[in-house]
Amino acid sequence: MQAITHRSSRLPVPVGAVAIFFWLIALAIGMIVVFAVGAVIFTVRLTVKIMVMVCRNLFRAFPG
Repeated sequence: MQAITHRSSRLPVPVGAVAIFFWLIALAIGMIVVFAVGAVIFTVRLTVKIMVMVCRNLFRAFPG
């Protein structure tokens, strides 16, 4: 055990810091993905609403 602790203490960056760093990166990527998916869904729904409104207005303007 002493050899392992001595070897890890010689590393320039502690393992815990690396783990936290990777966890933060994963968290940031996850948040970006969730935000992007939410934005895409919101944009698609908004576009569909606008298209439906335009189509209704066109059908009202040109009956038949």
